[in-house]
Amino acid sequence: MGFIRVAGDRRHFEDATTGNTFVPIGSNYCGVMARVDTGGYCGNVFPLFGTDDNTEADGLAEGVRALDRLAALGLNVIRIWLEPHDFFPVGRRLDPEGAAKLDALLEAGRRTGIRFCVGMHLCDHASGHKFQPFEPPHDARLLDQLYALGSRWGREEQIFSWTIVGEGTLPWQTPWIVSQWPAWLQYWYNDDIKALHEAWGPDVKATSFSDAPVPPPNVGLTVPLGTLKSNAISKFPPDTWAGSTWRYDWRLFLEEIGSARVRREARTLREAGARQMITVGNNCWTFPGLPAGQMARGYNPFFYLDDVDYLCQHSYPAPQCLPGGTGDPLDDQHVAAPHPEHLRQPEASRWATGPLAASMVALAEDLSSTGGSWRTAAIVARLDKHHTDRSSGERAP
Repeated sequence: MGFIRVAGDRRHFEDATTGNTFVPIGSNYCGVMARVDTGGYCGNVFPLFGTDDNTEADGLAEGVRALDRLAALGLNVIRIWLEPHDFFPVGRRLDPEGAAKLDALLEAGRRTGIRFCVGMHLCDHASGHKFQPFEPPHDARLLDQLYALGSRWGREEQIFSWTIVGEGTLPWQTPWIVSQWPAWLQYWYNDDIKALHEAWGPDVKATSFSDAPVPPPNVGLTVPLGTLKSNAISKFPPDTWAGSTWRYDWRLFLEEIGSARVRREARTLREAGARQMITVGNNCWTFPGLPAGQMARGYNPFFYLDDVDYLCQHSYPAPQCLPGGTGDPLDDQHVAAPHPEHLRQPEASRWATGPLAASMVALAEDLSSTGGSWRTAAIVARLDKHHTDRSSGERAP
């Protein structure tokens, strides 16, 4: 057995030692859904080694037991998330106890034939962290932690790949993001403020690059999350700046921030000696022609594909399949004739012209339905608040 890599034809995985095709069949794995209400996206955190009344008293024992059960079902890959409180409880040194737990879990994977896609949560979505891990000084801490992980397990063949940035979305703006805006504009317009004026038009006032304003968020960030679903995008309120160069520039700027984060984290793992594949968890909201694309900010795959080995596409079929769901998001014509988007369509989707585009469209879904019986009013209210907080910069993965 060797490392798993992308095959030369770029269409499948193979064992680097034997050359045999490897077909990953797996699932997310969280030890339990802990009963900790953080007020975040799900209101829960997902510790790898946590326990509750329905699991083994010891979290590691539960993980080992679960691998036996998953292997019996035919799975050969699971995705796990390493929580900072398990592996870096104090300082930036990898905690020996946390490391020993993962070593034992990897050994159980060797015994059962299950490999691991390993990621680290540093966001409100799971860990409860509310800072922005892409911004200094917090990004340095995350890079140090990734380096420690890569140094310890970068030559571990049981690790299928590393996941950096799971379903990433930047806030529309933060003080730090805004502070980087003038320098980006100065480069983009070759230090010619007149060129900026011509591109943005007379309605956007900027006497210099340093006082260039930030455009208002696209209208999809100002409406309840549940409205971002099939047949609804054409019914959005008017968006004065849809398709404008002003907003287009801001979106390109955000893409550079997001892709730079991916590049830093991938390089850190490689510098630490990681020989496994590296991926990013991509979601349908990075595809600009779908309603959920109104939420996209900063992680369009076009900008970082050269920095990762493969793209992990996330699909959420429940909003279509369950009673009261939205149905197939491709049933109507909004993909072929989209609402004027936050990115101009030709530039935004020129990367999506091959097999990747087909897979994204086929898997894309309306994750934002609130019509189904699986979401209570309280959950809907929490999702809407989270949607608003992330748009305003309060939180972001």
